[in-house]
Amino acid sequence: GTAHIHVPTASHISMKLAYVLIIAALLGLSDAAWKNKDDLVVLSAGALNATESRRPTDAVSQLEALVTKDTPKGRDKILDDMEVMCEDLYEGCVLDPSCEEALYKAIDHPHQWPSDTSPGHAKAQHLMDNCDKTESDGSSALERSRETAKKFDQTLQQKNHRHSPHRHNPHRHNPHSHRPHSHTPFPTPAPTYLDSFTMIFISDVEVDYRDHTSNNAKRMIESIKNLKNKGYKFSNGQLIDPKIVVHGGDNTDWVYGNRDDGGFSKVWQQLYDAGIPMISSMGNHDFSYGSSGHGSSKQWDKDPGQNFVSKSINAAKGKGVKHLGSAGPKYDYSGTHHYVEFRGVRFALFSLGPYAPSYNSATGTRDNGVDQQTAFEALIDTSKPTIITAHYTYSGWRSYSYPSGSTNTYYNNFKFNFLSKFSAGSAWFNGHTHTEHRTSISGTNFKAYTAPYPWAKKGSEAKGFFAVQISPTKGVIEVKTLKPEYWCKSKGSLCGIGTTCKDCCLDWDSSGTTRYEYWYSKALTACGKEPCWGDGTICGIGNSCNACCNSQTYWYGKAFTACGKEPCWGKNTACGAGTTCNACCNGYHWSWSHFFTVCK
Repeated sequence: GTAHIHVPTASHISMKLAYVLIIAALLGLSDAAWKNKDDLVVLSAGALNATESRRPTDAVSQLEALVTKDTPKGRDKILDDMEVMCEDLYEGCVLDPSCEEALYKAIDHPHQWPSDTSPGHAKAQHLMDNCDKTESDGSSALERSRETAKKFDQTLQQKNHRHSPHRHNPHRHNPHSHRPHSHTPFPTPAPTYLDSFTMIFISDVEVDYRDHTSNNAKRMIESIKNLKNKGYKFSNGQLIDPKIVVHGGDNTDWVYGNRDDGGFSKVWQQLYDAGIPMISSMGNHDFSYGSSGHGSSKQWDKDPGQNFVSKSINAAKGKGVKHLGSAGPKYDYSGTHHYVEFRGVRFALFSLGPYAPSYNSATGTRDNGVDQQTAFEALIDTSKPTIITAHYTYSGWRSYSYPSGSTNTYYNNFKFNFLSKFSAGSAWFNGHTHTEHRTSISGTNFKAYTAPYPWAKKGSEAKGFFAVQISPTKGVIEVKTLKPEYWCKSKGSLCGIGTTCKDCCLDWDSSGTTRYEYWYSKALTACGKEPCWGDGTICGIGNSCNACCNSQTYWYGKAFTACGKEPCWGKNTACGAGTTCNACCNGYHWSWSHFFTVCK
């Protein structure tokens, strides 16, 4: 008798497509092809990943690779099952009935794929564009397609054969014949890098500190939120589409920064609203080290750092982040280390770094952080690739931490008895130095990444942040540096103090930074520092002459005050004795030929 394909129920229509792709691939294997079983499972997982991400182009590309590893008989089987897929998913946004001929052409002519002129490529792009469209009620085509999932299960299991579209293919059997299927359980793809996703690591956002306004910070984070629309890709072609954002500390400054909520609601909340969790470590500017610092009396103020980190962790719990545990400080003033998981990837977030000090805010007593460090290390499963984040570099924490005994002894213990235990793919991410740096931690499997400064600095443009391709099985696969893209009012744009001037780009020059100032040339406030006026520019003493590069003088040739010193007048230049003749280089005399006084 004729058996039926069994596919477990899933809630997502794109997952249904992935199941068909994988089953189609594995059911069609010949004996010869089974020697490439591992490769086939990897490619099937790629189809799963591509389909789940609504990337039909990549899904078909994975199937093409499957075809090249199979015999004509297996290839014929894959094409037949693709026909089933196209017929049964006609209401889904990933594929529709009109796609099948394009898909057949794409697979039957591998040399055309994935050329931009390929009919399969064009159709896949059209389908992706349709997926991105939303209805007026805000529901996406993908969401609407979920309603067809149950129908898909019932239809797929009931059908014993499919009617093929009319096409010429010498390798295919009679399209009207029955196609028996043996009962095959759904295979679990082997773990591969194709289960990867995008993490963004950014540090030192410094909201409302160093003249980095919350308005500009908001727009910077907004550009990260919308990064997938830029079309940036990792080396293997995977779209850079942020699923989680990790901040490496110095979100603000504990004295001069944002003292409301560290900019959490204005700058960061937009990520959570978009379904992208953000988790953060604490930086040295979020923490007072038990001293007043900056001449401030806010010695034990916890809000800038500790509360911000707690808010980020708690908000992330509702967006797919699982909190696995934490290790708090001995005393009340310091940060907590957190251990979390997202999409199977483990994250160990140090408050500042290893052996972070804590203080008793009532007495000022300091703890060296050893107990907290020991407790945190005990929580962590070192057999799994892990992302460790801190504000300081993997060795730089020694500058603030003074555990009893030799600091180097504790560093060596941390490095060789803790970091060395982690599997390959683990990585350390930090900020603090404002300069990008990449290295390997000797004696361990760790790669260490220091994030660039996201803002412009004197003499240089903003360097940006890291886009990280990570996988629960492979750990860190690739780290790309991307420049931040955010809008601000350009230099010279008119603005209002206390309102639109907050949107000005920060202007660097030899004297420091300028957000906005009064521009004499515009007689209004404008963004940035006004360029000084060159020599000869007419100006008013006590007013616009303040803009001169060189001090103003009276210019006889202009009969007015102007910037700089007027060049002396040359020979035979007519002048007025006792007035403009004072500008002559070599004095003046009466000239009968000019019948006037002229410069000698």
